[in-house]
Amino acid sequence: MRNRWLLSSKALLFVSLLFILTVLVACGASAPEAPAQAPAAEPQAAQQPAAEPAQQEPAAAQEPAPTAEPAPAMEAEMAEPTVVRYVESQGEIQVETNQHCGGNRPIISQFLPYVEFLVEADPVTAEFNPWLAESWESTPDAKSWTFKLREGVQFHHGYGEFTAHDIANMAVAKGDEDCASSTTSFWKEMAQAEVVDDYTIIFHMNNPSLPMPSVVSNLPTGLELISFSKQQLDEVGYENFDDVKPASTSYYQYMERNLGEGVVYERVPYEHWRFQSPFEEMEIRWIGEETTRLAGLLAGEIHAIALSRDLQPSATEQGMKVIPAQQAFSQLSLFFGGMYFMPGDPDFDPTTPWADVRVRKAMNKAINRDELNDFIFRGEGERMHVTACCHPVLDSEIYNPEWETRWEEAYGYDPEAAKQLLAEAGYGPDNPVKVEMLNYRTSGEPESPLAVEALPQYWGPIGIDVTITDIDSGAYSQMRRAKQIQHMMFANVFSFRKIQDRIRTNAPSNTTSHTFSHPFMEEKYQETLNVYTQEEIDAIGREVANFWYDIYWTIPVFWFRFNFTVNPEVLDDWVYLNRGYYWHNQVPATQ
Repeated sequence: MRNRWLLSSKALLFVSLLFILTVLVACGASAPEAPAQAPAAEPQAAQQPAAEPAQQEPAAAQEPAPTAEPAPAMEAEMAEPTVVRYVESQGEIQVETNQHCGGNRPIISQFLPYVEFLVEADPVTAEFNPWLAESWESTPDAKSWTFKLREGVQFHHGYGEFTAHDIANMAVAKGDEDCASSTTSFWKEMAQAEVVDDYTIIFHMNNPSLPMPSVVSNLPTGLELISFSKQQLDEVGYENFDDVKPASTSYYQYMERNLGEGVVYERVPYEHWRFQSPFEEMEIRWIGEETTRLAGLLAGEIHAIALSRDLQPSATEQGMKVIPAQQAFSQLSLFFGGMYFMPGDPDFDPTTPWADVRVRKAMNKAINRDELNDFIFRGEGERMHVTACCHPVLDSEIYNPEWETRWEEAYGYDPEAAKQLLAEAGYGPDNPVKVEMLNYRTSGEPESPLAVEALPQYWGPIGIDVTITDIDSGAYSQMRRAKQIQHMMFANVFSFRKIQDRIRTNAPSNTTSHTFSHPFMEEKYQETLNVYTQEEIDAIGREVANFWYDIYWTIPVFWFRFNFTVNPEVLDDWVYLNRGYYWHNQVPATQ
């Protein structure tokens, strides 16, 4: 069956692209207006506690967590690249800011070129390697984590050496209740950031914290405990950080921000402890429209872009190159708004149609995922059984092979069965389910709008009325956090995380996203606070994953590899795990 969205006005797109390219060649690319900057509350500064933390009682049968071994030395030199300034565009940014608590993960892309983390996830295997931390270990109960820091790492702009005081300051700030970071729910459970000496820090947690290495890494689970200078924050004040050049530790340093356009970074003027950046300068441009990004790439003004697979042939036919991530680490899902099932929650609206599990199942079974895969991912998407976790390779301890056996009955495409489920729930031609789909763009997620635009073609024939509302990503995020998305749905592209992190961030008592607040999730979260081993966590995780599958908590769509479309005359290769978080693994093209 040919859907209208499969015939997605290619002729108009082609004409528009030719026009944009002509304008770019003549005048240069212009970026769209960025969303208004959202103010962020000032996080608290780190303070040394007056008393020592209570003595931890170790679990007798549990061996200490292993200490990481140093990573192999990185390359010290790179050949001379073909351009002075490397330019990329993944899309729009939620909030333009230097304030690290000014938003959750969608704002992080503007920090990544010039900051570093304690732990690095290998760009091929996702295994943990030392970075700013040379080693780490935990007590047997996983409540206290000791990190030994690398000596001699310098801050940008003359702010001296990176020490444990800087990372302690950041951890305390991230746990402040006014911080809008995604990891705030984790860091607010910290009892103390103990600075033993300049190169040793111990994070004392109130509860077992097995995800610690992930949270302090550059995996999507973390990405927020960044290397900012405490001295600079104390001198200028967090509230004034947008007016200065932030001092961090990577081989690029912050150069300038052009509001509504992008951010420019430059190579540090000294020998970096790891290696020198491959390019003298780097620029990230905020460009929401895919056709504009593509035109900039073809004109030679941009060198790497996030581009949906639907448009990639327009680039490769002109000599461009697609470089995929190493793993199918990204996932596309559709979420139901208003899922506030905790008893007595005043924000729960029982008239929300998908408060009935039969409606959620019907909306899942109405979607032809094979057809959607061909359109959005050109057949490269991999079946996702449960949103947010449980990849058959990356999370094999949690994955349940019975999900595949039951798939056709539970989630498989069957419009007639979907109609019957809606009828059983009391919906039909005279009482249709009405859905407002929030459509927003954010950096590195070109597939989400395509999925949203496809849905009316599947849901309309079974009696669901769909209205698509274009919304700024920052406004959407604020509505979700304020629990104001009853009768609304949204698509989201995000990355794989371990099950304990998913349980924590979806626990009603500990969440800021309010995606699915349910008594079962709170019960399981409380259980995780009293176990010390990964095996115990995995057992709880399997219960949660099976519950999610059976209750249709979302509409899981696909696992997929994030792709960058690049100019091969500028980038020869790029080894990255997901969404381009690994600039130091770029291989520039050379003369």
